[in-house]
Amino acid sequence: SVRSVDDSLPALIHLPLASYVESGGVQGVWVFDEASGAVSFRPVTLVGFERNEALVAEGLKPGERVVSAGAALLRPGQKVKLLVEPPAAG
Repeated sequence: SVRSVDDSLPALIHLPLASYVESGGVQGVWVFDEASGAVSFRPVTLVGFERNEALVAEGLKPGERVVSAGAALLRPGQKVKLLVEPPAAG
């Protein structure tokens, strides 16, 4: 989700902590490409943590999908499957 607490500050993207990884000393996330089904490492500007979330200021666009489970085990170009939550029973 994207939230801004102050209009003078950029909106921050809140990600699950499990999405955030460091690779070679670079902070980033794995971005999922729907066309290829593969992931790529994307450096991001991390500004802190809040509860169970990493706060990202730069490096992602709203709507991009990032890996939130097993991120520490991935490598560039690795194919992954998108898990879709089943519809809520009503």
